[in-house]
Amino acid sequence: MGEERARRRRWGRDPKAGSPPGTAELPDEGRGEIIDADISRAGRKGTKAGSNEARFYFGLSENPTPDELAAAAAYYPVFCIEDG
Repeated sequence: MGEERARRRRWGRDPKAGSPPGTAELPDEGRGEIIDADISRAGRKGTKAGSNEARFYFGLSENPTPDELAAAAAYYPVFCIEDG
């Protein structure tokens, strides 16, 4: 078993193991940009795949505007992973 994997298994049981990473929910104001980045990843924005993802996953138009993204952001939680 690798050292990192062993450390992950000990979280909460061994004070020397460090603490596990946590999460923090981002406020609505910052979520629209993250959702847009998700739709746009790897050059997908404007493609059929990106348009389908915007429509089927987020209920947005093919090329969502910042206002549409901001309106949808309240319904989709986005989390930031924090070091433990």
